Amino acid sequence: MALWGRLLALTVCWAHRIFLAHGCGKSEPIQYSGKKYDLLERLRVPDLPFGIKQTCDDADCLAYDIEPYAILSAPTEEVFPEGFPTEFTISAKLQYYKKSFSNLFAILDPIGRLQLSIKLSPRDIELYTPSQGIYSVSVPDLDDGLWHSFAVSATFDMIVFYFDCEWMDTLHIVPHSPHYIQMDGITVLGG
Repeated sequence: MALWGRLLALTVCWAHRIFLAHGCGKSEPIQYSGKKYDLLERLRVPDLPFGIKQTCDDADCLAYDIEPYAILSAPTEEVFPEGFPTEFTISAKLQYYKKSFSNLFAILDPIGRLQLSIKLSPRDIELYTPSQGIYSVSVPDLDDGLWHSFAVSATFDMIVFYFDCEWMDTLHIVPHSPHYIQMDGITVLGG
């Protein structure tokens, strides 16, 4: 069976305009002022639920093979016990094999409406929030079989995309009221 991809790290940081460098499943902040949540740990990926297998990356660091049908979820209030920030960075290190758009990470409200998501395709990374809309950046060959890292930072007035530790784009947005994430929904990896 073909893989959706391999995932080494997936984190959410409460921070303002940060850039992350990745190594062995850890995100080492260059500028960082807040909390950090390891979503793989919080969504119980290390317990190896159905459709997830342990593997290694090219530097022999622990990683996870994720089958296309694997969907992990947990109550959002368990994943983010202190609430979800209005300014944040989501970062990941992965090998991506899908040839179409697919969800990496999403937060749904209690009736299943999308509140936040990161979607991937072989050439794009997309951030969605209802208050900010859809913002995406084109990336070179995400599905080339190599390990890649990315970070998406969202603040009150901008979205910043990084790919393989390089700045890709800064999108200045009309300042908006902070988007409130309802904590009584679910957080999903995959799907």
